[in-house]
Amino acid sequence: MSVPSTALELPASVTTDMLRSLEADAAARAELLRQITSHFEGKYQCSLETFERKLENLEVPEHPGWEESIEWRNAVEQLERIEMSRSIFAWLIRWLAQYGAS
Repeated sequence: MSVPSTALELPASVTTDMLRSLEADAAARAELLRQITSHFEGKYQCSLETFERKLENLEVPEHPGWEESIEWRNAVEQLERIEMSRSIFAWLIRWLAQYGAS
C-alpha cells in the first residue's frame, strides 16, 4: 500500500518500537496518576470538583486541604495530557503499521 500524498513526514528516529516504548512509559505514568487521584477520592469521598467547592465554602480544613487539592488537581491535569499523548502514540503506531513504515 502506498503512503497517502498527505502523509506525515516523521523523523527517521520515529519507529514503531520507539512509539511503543513511549506509550508504555506514558501508561505507567498514567497508572501512577490514577492511584494519586483514587487516593484523594477515597480519602475525601468525593470528586476533586466537590472537594474544591468544600474548600471554598470552608467545609473542610484549609490545611492540608489546599495543598492536597493542588496535588490532586495537578494529577488530574497531567493524567488528561498523558491520555492525549497515549492516543497520539496509538494513532501513530497504527499509521506506521498501515503504511509499512518501521
